[in-house]
Amino acid sequence: MRGEKMQDAESLKINALSKQYMEDNLERMMYIERDYPKIWLPENFLMDLPLKWELSRYTELDKKPVGFIIASLRDDSVALHRLMVDPDYRDRHIGGALYGDFEAGCREVDGVRRITLHVMSDNTGGIRFYERLGYRIFDETSLANHYGMEKILNP
Repeated sequence: MRGEKMQDAESLKINALSKQYMEDNLERMMYIERDYPKIWLPENFLMDLPLKWELSRYTELDKKPVGFIIASLRDDSVALHRLMVDPDYRDRHIGGALYGDFEAGCREVDGVRRITLHVMSDNTGGIRFYERLGYRIFDETSLANHYGMEKILNP
């Protein structure tokens, strides 16, 4: 499957991530991030945070989740906690499609000026991905081996 390009990334159905869906698919969601060095525990996935369930997204292929975004509101910004695509489904434009729907939702939240995230400093592919989406590194010191990145939505 890996390497098979999506014929039409726009045809992916992006869904709002509910707590019930997360509970029902928790094992699969944890499996999706299996190659990420900082794996979350079930309580991280299920934690209630401001606007988490309104902002977060997922998509399915073959009737199973293959990618998700988990985010929450922090003051005048949205914190993007996780953007994960199953390693077997990467390079098929799923991350970009998920992100596009997510950012559109962020722009609809009153008072949100920016989206922030942390990326591992050695994750050059991830850094390039976020830079292509309009992010810039704004903090190289807040977390060991991570960069803080931001995208200004409404200056």
